[in-house]
Amino acid sequence: MIDADAADAVAGPVRKAAYGRPDPQVASTMIGTPRPAFPELLIEVEFIARL
Repeated sequence: MIDADAADAVAGPVRKAAYGRPDPQVASTMIGTPRPAFPELLIEVEFIARL
C-alpha cells in the first residue's frame, strides 16, 4: 500500500465489523511502500495462518 494512513482508517472499522466486536483479538501488520513491485498492481497481499 502506498497510503498507510488511508489504509488504516479503512481497515479498523472493517476489522471490527468482520469480527463483530469493538476490540477484535487479531493481529495484523500493514507496511507502506513507495511503489508496488509491479506498477500494474494495486495491492500486495501475503497471508500466514496458524492454528
